[in-house]
Amino acid sequence: MLPLLFRECENLLKGLVILNSAPCLWMEAAVHYAKKHQLPELTLEMQEFTENPNQETFNKALDACMPYYFPSSTLELGRKLLPQVSFSFEPAVWWQRKAMEISYNANWVPQSVKTLIIGAEFDAITPCSLFEKDERFNRKNIEKIFIKGAGHLPWVEKPDEVRNAIHKFLQNL
Repeated sequence: MLPLLFRECENLLKGLVILNSAPCLWMEAAVHYAKKHQLPELTLEMQEFTENPNQETFNKALDACMPYYFPSSTLELGRKLLPQVSFSFEPAVWWQRKAMEISYNANWVPQSVKTLIIGAEFDAITPCSLFEKDERFNRKNIEKIFIKGAGHLPWVEKPDEVRNAIHKFLQNL
């Protein structure tokens, strides 16, 4: 999402891969997706994290969010793998707050920079519908690929498909 804030990228980049991202604020679309797909409520875990933001409450909230990151077909894989990844909650919280503060919307849409947008069919966090609906991203230099059967982390669920898409994109740069 961050490169899409800077028009200067047009003159700096030869190619751009956007992976499970959004061209605008994503929270409303995520809530709609969650209701449509009957995902579990996160109110308690998110409230605990919001009231007491620390690594422990973040980890509990992350565990509750697993059905948002992974569809049922790969949920157990996600529950097994994601906790092994060590990451801090502070950058995610910073970006979420900053995105809301600036009412995030892509300032830059690649005009000539070859761009590959990779989304996933079951991404409940940043639904691929956001790029599908944003007419600004319907350009000859922009290719969109949506990985079937994957959620927010398709490189975990469908690594060969993601790798092949990126490899093909790089060959055509």
